[in-house]
This record gives sequence, C-alpha cells and structure tokens, in this order.
Amino acid sequence: MPINTQTVSEWAESKLHFRPTAIQRSVLDCDTHRLILCSSRQWGKSAIVAIKALHAAIHQPGAEIVVIARSLEGAGLMLNKIGELAARIGLPRPNCEHSLQLPNGSKIFAVANSEKSFSAALVIVDDAALVQDDVIASATPAGGKLWLFSTPCGQAGLFYNVWHAKHLKDWFKVKANVELSPHRLHQTAKASLPLQLPPGFPLRIQPGQGPPSRNVQRTAGLTFRH
Repeated sequence: MPINTQTVSEWAESKLHFRPTAIQRSVLDCDTHRLILCSSRQWGKSAIVAIKALHAAIHQPGAEIVVIARSLEGAGLMLNKIGELAARIGLPRPNCEHSLQLPNGSKIFAVANSEKSFSAALVIVDDAALVQDDVIASATPAGGKLWLFSTPCGQAGLFYNVWHAKHLKDWFKVKANVELSPHRLHQTAKASLPLQLPPGFPLRIQPGQGPPSRNVQRTAGLTFRH
C-alpha cells in the first residue's frame, strides 16, 4: 500500500473539493495528541470536525473515531455531514442512526450525553463548552487523542479550564477570530440585527475604495500556545 504523503488539507481539497482558509488549513493539518480550538461562530468548525473525523477513519483501518455533540440532534446532524462527505468519495452513507462503518473496518460514532466508554483512537468534541465534562471523560481513553472545538460559553467546565490553564503544556491551543464578509455585514446591517460574535472577537474594518459594504475584508487571526 503506497504511503500517503498528502496533508489533511490537501486531501480535503483534492477529494472533497473543500477549499480551507489559511487558519482552517492549519487546524486540519494539526495532528497533536491534545488540541483545543476556540473560535467564533460562522468559522466552519463543524465542517472541520467532519473532515478530520472522516480522514482519520479512512487512514487508520480498524480505528474507532468518536465525535461528541451537545445533543442527540446535533450528533445526528454531524453524522449526516460526515456521511455526505463520505458519499463524495464513493463511501457508504451511515448504516445506523449514530454510527458509520467504513469498508476498512473503521467506525465513526456520533454521540451526545452518553457516558459509554470507547476504545477510541480519536475523540473530537464539537461545541465542547456545552458538553458535560463526565461525558468527555468517559469517552476518552488514556492513550487516545482528544480534540476540543468550541465557541466560548461560560466560565466553567473542561473547555474553559483547559483553555485558561497555563500549566497544561501538552495542550496545543488555537484561537480563531473570523470577521464577517462584506456581503454578510451588509445584509446584517440592512436587517438591523446585532452582530453574532462572542466577546473578545473583534471586528476590524479595513480602509479601501468603493461603498462602505466593500471596505470590510474577511480575515482570520491565529494564536498558538504550547
């Protein structure tokens, strides 16, 4: 079997026709044992979770990949997203409500509020700030990888504590700030709706030519801490 030399982001582009931004590419290509991502809304977090879960399952035959969501509905939506990506490359869609088994023997489970134990090679927690700590602890084996993805919410729980703990040197921390595109900002202002950005995620307006709605550029900030 030939050695795969593609990065995850290169694989996503060539196989799934997904074009990541620079910061999304950095997260896709990160393969650390402990990863925590703190991002704003509308960043594409769920898409990144689905791609990383599917890539890990494809390239680790016989592995168990667990994706934890905050609700059963969220778990079902995440598995549907993973199934849609799998279908793009000719793999079968989920054959039961909350799991997908690939021809190579790998299984992807999407669960919520379940303290079931898994012998998982990788556990990815979507909206980790809203998932109970004991659910995450039960699903994560000692030797498996644990990746926490979430927008900020509250000042308690595993996600908050890990993000703010300076002594946890084994965690790779990524902060993603995403700004609104010119079209989205224009539509938001037109509808007189408040900007849905969490506290601490600034909106930067760039000077430029043309009408005001074209003077805002989509940018992203990236912070790594060890």
